[in-house]
Amino acid sequence: MSAETQPPAKSKPKGILKKPTAAPPSTEPDAASAAPPLTRTEQLARQEALARVRLFQQLRDTELKPPVSLETFELLSQLPRAPSPQHSASRPSAGDSALLLAELARFQPSEYLDLVEERNCLGKCGYALCGRPRRNHPGEFKLAAGVARTADLNKWCSDACALRALYLKVQLDNPSYERVDGKMAVKLELREEKHRPQAAAAAQATKSAAAVPRGEEQDRKQLAQEMAQLQRDKTRQVKRDASALAVERGDACLFAGGGKVEVTIREKTTDGAAQPPSQEDDSHLMVEGHKTTFGTDKKLGENGDSDHDSDSDDDPFPTIRL
Repeated sequence: MSAETQPPAKSKPKGILKKPTAAPPSTEPDAASAAPPLTRTEQLARQEALARVRLFQQLRDTELKPPVSLETFELLSQLPRAPSPQHSASRPSAGDSALLLAELARFQPSEYLDLVEERNCLGKCGYALCGRPRRNHPGEFKLAAGVARTADLNKWCSDACALRALYLKVQLDNPSYERVDGKMAVKLELREEKHRPQAAAAAQATKSAAAVPRGEEQDRKQLAQEMAQLQRDKTRQVKRDASALAVERGDACLFAGGGKVEVTIREKTTDGAAQPPSQEDDSHLMVEGHKTTFGTDKKLGENGDSDHDSDSDDDPFPTIRL
């Protein structure tokens, strides 16, 4: 044979697994290159949103304070640290005042009320710089220049300490800030005291120190005095209201003492005896004591007892007789 036949080529074996499909080419354009440019309105809105976020962060750093630790409550509950006759609530020591103001700068108003309650639980006055015991009035209400809850009065040893403590509470409710070491801190100050003579101050201290319950007889006397004072206040208020009403009405006698006239009411005297009403012949014509005369002239004219040409004839037309 001149030509030899070649053997057939062997086919490549096929796998039994599925062939991995190639991922289709991504048709989405690049986000950075495809984003349209922002308009001026959108840019302003974005800047405003960023400024608002920065403001919220600043308020969080300045307004939202961390909670006060229990050690701070215990420290302020023990004030004043060294009670002495030279120092009182109106004249506190410089160290206690500085400590109180420094610690209260980190307080929230609600935490300050917790401090007052903590001191009351220890039997002390709610004002942190006062070392006297708190009042202990019985009952639910108390008359003190008005009606007040006993629980509110018993928080303090006196009204003066209540004013001092509430003065700090108002500053925490409406804080004013000052920059200290590059940071904003709440500025607090104690209430300015009007120092009176030493004798009057000692008398006030003695009166405020009477925090122990008194006898029933003293309570009755004080209650009677307060009720009498309340009645006098009501009487004065009635007089003031009457004076104001007289001014509104234009009463000139309020400003001038004269102008008043004395009026005496007397019964009228009669000379003769009272006569009963007489029954006349024409009493049947009376209507509730009044006799009517309507139509009487006409009847008299028809009977010939009266002159028809009298002036009482109101007929505008002449009468023709045959």
